[in-house]
Amino acid sequence: MHGRSSERTHKRSTPRISGACGTTTRSSRASGPDSARSASPASASTTNLHLIVCDTCELHWIDSDWNVVVEAWHDHAFPGWRQLPILPAKLRGQMGTRKMTPKLEEWLEANYPPEFRVAGAPILTDRGGSGTRHVPSYSPYGGFDLSVDEQGRA
Repeated sequence: MHGRSSERTHKRSTPRISGACGTTTRSSRASGPDSARSASPASASTTNLHLIVCDTCELHWIDSDWNVVVEAWHDHAFPGWRQLPILPAKLRGQMGTRKMTPKLEEWLEANYPPEFRVAGAPILTDRGGSGTRHVPSYSPYGGFDLSVDEQGRA
């Protein structure tokens, strides 16, 4: 992890995955304390490296494991995300569905603190080992669906 600290106000956003080698894309979702950009450049070998950069303070993470950089960015942008409760499977819906249903909204309001019910906020889901990749834009708030195990470990 590299970067410098900053006193500037952060804007919260969701990093996007870019499939283009060496391309950096900026998120258009800017609300809250962090703004980030991300890219997935490929090296000369077949190893993929993933990069996430906080646009406000330039703190950045590079790793061959996508989940590692996503978790590091969330530690920076959404401190405390690891303590969030796991969304019950019956409320999660199918992959590809990020619709905020009345039951889901009721559960989130009762279980997630206000700072995690904002644009770009993540949700924690246990997918029963069927999928462990953190998926951008699958939270009903537009943030990541962070895959955790039944004990809440990412």
